[in-house]
Amino acid sequence: MPPNILNKKQGKRNTTQLFIIAMLAIILFIIAPQALAYIGTQPQIPTLWEKNLGDAVEDVAWNPEGDKVAAVVISGNLVILSSNGTVILNNYIGGFPWSVAWSPDGEQLVAGIGWYAGTEHGKIMVFATNGTKLWESGDLNGYVYGVDWNPQGDMIAAGTRYQGTLTVFSSNGTLLWQIEPADNVISVDWSPDGNLLAVGTGWSDENGWHGKVIVYSKNGTQIWQSTDLGDYVNSVAWSPDGTMIAAGGDYEKVAVFSSNGTLLWVSSNLGGWVESVTWHPSGDMLAAGTNRVTVLSKNGTTLWTKNMQQEVWGLAWNPNGTILAVGGWFNKVIAYGWNISVITITGTPGSQIEVNGTGGTGNYTIPNTGSLLLWVSPGQYNFSSTLPPPPSLIGDPSILQTRVQLSVLPGSMAGIQLPGYQDLLGSITIQGVPGTGINITWTGGNAEYEIPSNGTLQIPYAAPEEYTITYQLPPPESYIGDPEVLQGSIEA
Repeated sequence: MPPNILNKKQGKRNTTQLFIIAMLAIILFIIAPQALAYIGTQPQIPTLWEKNLGDAVEDVAWNPEGDKVAAVVISGNLVILSSNGTVILNNYIGGFPWSVAWSPDGEQLVAGIGWYAGTEHGKIMVFATNGTKLWESGDLNGYVYGVDWNPQGDMIAAGTRYQGTLTVFSSNGTLLWQIEPADNVISVDWSPDGNLLAVGTGWSDENGWHGKVIVYSKNGTQIWQSTDLGDYVNSVAWSPDGTMIAAGGDYEKVAVFSSNGTLLWVSSNLGGWVESVTWHPSGDMLAAGTNRVTVLSKNGTTLWTKNMQQEVWGLAWNPNGTILAVGGWFNKVIAYGWNISVITITGTPGSQIEVNGTGGTGNYTIPNTGSLLLWVSPGQYNFSSTLPPPPSLIGDPSILQTRVQLSVLPGSMAGIQLPGYQDLLGSITIQGVPGTGINITWTGGNAEYEIPSNGTLQIPYAAPEEYTITYQLPPPESYIGDPEVLQGSIEA
């Protein structure tokens, strides 16, 4: 019996029989206006359009020009949509298509296929953009869960479940090399320079479930492998600059490694198996798919979540990062507008922030965490911040104001570190007889103090200013004579 293909753990946790019923595709086209100007503490991510393709969407991929998005549907179809959701091609290719990738020139697509005939089988198929099949591989003896075309366009990598093979073909179908890293090779991704190939693997034994990230040279030499992540690694993705690899899996988290294998961080639990990960073109954030879409910063901070109710199997940002395409068990490709950026303002809690620029105007307060996250339309912004006056401030309070100008690009994360009291204010130390009265005057104000019993008066917050310090010693009990001699002033 074939395993349940709607459960991506076929043969692992669920082996119930599945009957696939052909369905007519119901096309739903929805356009929502994308915000042209926005600024706020919550993201405004509009749904641009969605298409119902009649069955589970296993993978999505944008072409290099960003005007087409390809999708593979588990009922056996390869679909190409325009960037506004119009169906350009809906081609039945057979089997269970699991994965899809474009050639670097945008002229061809490769699809990873699987089918069941007593045992698992699979192959890759290469198509022209008009749907013509150009060539297909022989049987790879397992479902082809991962495919990727290298940046140079001369090699295609394919990973299979069950047989556990990693196979690399030339762009015309010649087998270049094949190895067996693990029982299951689930995801493959070439580095931006095409010299390295990251692979997500999984296997089980008497001790439970396991998975690793393994990186190979383009010739098949193993460069490094991660430690066991504790469950299948379903998706791997290189950052755009080639310095990091994100890996999501059944351990319900995203792990990010440096290009040499150092574990940089692991996300919090994302609430389900992570079936897909993809980096934003800016490299400042990445998206992960469970039964929701979670967007994380490159440091692992959760920025945005969208509950999809059912598993997300395909995620892809268009080349300029303004649209996030999502596919999954909900039978649709959904496009979310991502013409938005994130600005993190770090400073003293209670500081007042006034913002004006492309996205509009707004007034905000830095919370107790010391960090304010703003979502803005890309463009130019002016920031005016005012520190809350400390209780003992002397001098002109305008010194507590700071102005910053900033330009932000779509999908980028910018940061502003505001100066604190220690950066803007000095201090005054006065030593003398305990009980001495101190009057400090400056342009626009004055303040009175008394030297404490330890003989040292410390005024921690003093704005850069010219001060006049007048003192009045306390008369001693046996004092005779003119008490004015106990008075004086100092310019500071």
